[in-house]
Amino acid sequence: MKLIALNLVSTLILTLNILLIHSAILGVIFGLIFIILSSLSLGKILFKNNFSGEQWLFGFLTFLSITIIALTVVYYFYKLNDLIVASFIIFVSSVLLLLSQWKKSFVTDKSILKIFDLKITNHQSLIINYFLPALYLIFLSAAYFLLKSGATLEAVRTPWIFVPKTFFIAYFLATAVLIYLSTKLKSIYTLILTSLHLLFSFNLANIIFPLGFGYDPFIHEATEKHILDFGFILPKNFYYLGQYSLVIFLTKIFQISHVIIDKNLVPLLASILLPATIFSAFKKLNFPLYIIHNTLYIFLLIPFSIFTFTTPQNLADLLVIVIAFLGFKFLITNYQLPITNYGLLFLLSLAILFIHPLAGVAALIFCILLFLKNKIKKILYYFITLLLLFLFPLVFFTFSKISLLNQIEITNNFNLTNFYHNLFRFSPDLFLNTNFVHLCKTVAYFLWQPVMLFVVIIGLAVYGWRKFNVWHKMNNVLCIMYNGYLKNSSNIFLQIFIILLINSFFVFSFISFPFLIDYERGDFSWRIFNLGIYFLIPLAMFGAWKIIRHIIKCDWIPLPPFAKSGVGMTTLILIISAGATFSLYFSYPRQDVYMLNRGFNTSIHDFQAVKYLDEITKEPYVVLANQQIGAAALTEFGFRYFDHKYFFYSIPTGGKLYKIYAKMAYDELIDPQVAKEAMDLTGANIIYLYLPDYWFNLKKIKPRLEAVADETLNLENGKVWVFKFVRK
Repeated sequence: MKLIALNLVSTLILTLNILLIHSAILGVIFGLIFIILSSLSLGKILFKNNFSGEQWLFGFLTFLSITIIALTVVYYFYKLNDLIVASFIIFVSSVLLLLSQWKKSFVTDKSILKIFDLKITNHQSLIINYFLPALYLIFLSAAYFLLKSGATLEAVRTPWIFVPKTFFIAYFLATAVLIYLSTKLKSIYTLILTSLHLLFSFNLANIIFPLGFGYDPFIHEATEKHILDFGFILPKNFYYLGQYSLVIFLTKIFQISHVIIDKNLVPLLASILLPATIFSAFKKLNFPLYIIHNTLYIFLLIPFSIFTFTTPQNLADLLVIVIAFLGFKFLITNYQLPITNYGLLFLLSLAILFIHPLAGVAALIFCILLFLKNKIKKILYYFITLLLLFLFPLVFFTFSKISLLNQIEITNNFNLTNFYHNLFRFSPDLFLNTNFVHLCKTVAYFLWQPVMLFVVIIGLAVYGWRKFNVWHKMNNVLCIMYNGYLKNSSNIFLQIFIILLINSFFVFSFISFPFLIDYERGDFSWRIFNLGIYFLIPLAMFGAWKIIRHIIKCDWIPLPPFAKSGVGMTTLILIISAGATFSLYFSYPRQDVYMLNRGFNTSIHDFQAVKYLDEITKEPYVVLANQQIGAAALTEFGFRYFDHKYFFYSIPTGGKLYKIYAKMAYDELIDPQVAKEAMDLTGANIIYLYLPDYWFNLKKIKPRLEAVADETLNLENGKVWVFKFVRK
């Protein structure tokens, strides 16, 4: 009853805090209490046959999905404000209270302390309990402070440029100690430390670039700020609303900056959901826990760029991976799970659809295949599968008819070579020399280049599929005595990959997206292909898990039996730790002998310069600049449009205005008449051309610009050059 009272108290305080008090301290404390208790309550009520840890995990996923779906629907037909969020909290709390009294299954006072009720995998000792965890935290802290020493407000291409090389040593050692610890600790402690490690790994960009990195996050943060201020933003597009609703909800209950929420949303959710979901799936295999724990770190070997910053696509991709592992769990258990477990998959799929339709459609395809497999006649199942091969072109065609802003064109771009290069966009031109460091980097680039990663993942997935069939047959014999029969449906993962691959090819070959700039028109096809890869990961990790068992057994080395396990475990720890360190490097933009990231982060000078231009210009004006400068303007001023059509800074989605900027900055058409095109387009009488000091051809075009511009501004000690054009 204490927790029932605590839930009611947290609801009352949160409501008052949202509507009247606006305290961040109260918001964080009671907001966390509300989310945790709501998740535990949903888990107890809906998933009472699962073990305690799964009850929390599934309860949290249910709470997350309900929040996204409910608030998105409300937003689409009305708006989101303090009253709506407070009402939603009261509604959720009331429903849970009624259900808990009806079901008599409200979370007990001991439930929080019994999340993972598992036995210790090894005897406890002073070293295991205290020394090694302390050593891990020391190495991780050292890595953090080394990383923090490289934090910058300047415009750079990569986060690694200021980070000391010793950071990678500290990260390697922390990973190695953690993997060893995972073979000794309880599962709950392993999951906590693993989540901490992932959170650190996914948050590097936020640590190094406190002002933000990339371009898309700035757009979404500005949109969320507009919704916070006005309750909505027009037009109310169907896509992205799921993320916006979730960020608004969290911002209002925690009463902290939406920027903090947005920056940390995907890294934090990924660090919590991935270990818990993977563990939940593989635990059903009933293999030794220390091997399952080691399998958690296999995921780190795949570059994890999508978890390092928050966008709707990244959030949706994370939940797609969660669905893939939950589906794998259902296959392992022979579909012998309560109906609520299947309901969770469809609920998550609907939430993903509201976050990003591309990923949502892929998730729904998977759920349909998973649900219909062995439920209908084979001929009907394969007919439905055949129809799904054309689903994404149909979706794009439908959206094109609904939205006048996103018109597509039917084209004929049938070319397998171009399709290959669209999927595998980076292929390093490798070469060798006698330098050892260069040799290591060359080997790493060879192994972690996109096409090689694809070959490894699909190879492991096929190997895992074959081994899963063997495991299935062995368990089938055990189930006959219980009149059971395991239906092997693991080929669903290969089927959905093929379905999404073919959809990706059709979209690339026959659909053009004229509303996108040229270099982004292949992105939809590329993203669909990546979604297919995500569904291969569970089988690939199962295959990797089988390989881990062979490494640990060390049967391939002629050693005494007592020495084999030690050598095998040491080899495994070194391989995974080194691989995770390389993967960390490849998960962020790079500037080295093989890779030159073309983008720069938005610097402090950009923020200062856009504010200065706004202060000195008293009438409407337009700034022609690259997208990172537009990101600074979005952050400082929000959405400011001319005739509800053109943002006053040129951005890639700005259409004609960005093309005018490209004429001057890229094509070197230095002519006042080009600036006049922007004036005529927007009606502004003042045009600024903004070029940062890192611009590739600044030295070449600056003298010509100074000769024709009405005024030249040297800002931020030469970090920014601005050329002013005034209508004559």
